[in-house]
Amino acid sequence: MIRSAKMRFFYERFENDNDSKSLWNTIRYLNVGKSTQKLSEPVINVDDLNAHYSSVSTVRDERQVSEAILEYENRIEGNAKTEKFHFKYVLPEDIINAVYSIKSKATGVDGVSIMFIMMCLPALLPVLDHLFNFSLQNGSFPSYGKRQT
Repeated sequence: MIRSAKMRFFYERFENDNDSKSLWNTIRYLNVGKSTQKLSEPVINVDDLNAHYSSVSTVRDERQVSEAILEYENRIEGNAKTEKFHFKYVLPEDIINAVYSIKSKATGVDGVSIMFIMMCLPALLPVLDHLFNFSLQNGSFPSYGKRQT
C-alpha cells in the first residue's frame, strides 16, 4: 500500500509538468536529483537502529514476527528465482517520441542543438538505437555522455 501511495503521489506530481523547467523544479523540490553534498558515513550504527525499532514495536507476538520474516524471505527468494531484472529494449519509436517531446532549446555538452538532431534523426536513428540498447545490455555508458557543463 505504501508503494502504491508513493507511485500515485509521484504520478500526480509529475503529470502536470509539461516542460523541462517545471519538471526539474519538481525534482529539486522533492530532493530526488543529484546531491551537491558528499554522502558521509551513517550517523548511527545499524545494530543500534535495529534495537531502537525493535524496542518501539507494538507487535509482541513472536509467532507473528517469525511468520512475517519467513514470508518476507520467501518473497525475496521467489523473486530472485523467477523474476530477473532486465531493461526493455529501446525501440526506434521510443527514440523518435523522446526526441520530439523535448521542449528545451538548450544545447548539450556536445554543442549540438535539438533542432539539428531532429533534422538528422532519420540518419541518426539506427546509431542511437544501437547505442542505447548496447549501453543497457552491457551496463556501460559512453564517457562523453557523462560530462557535466
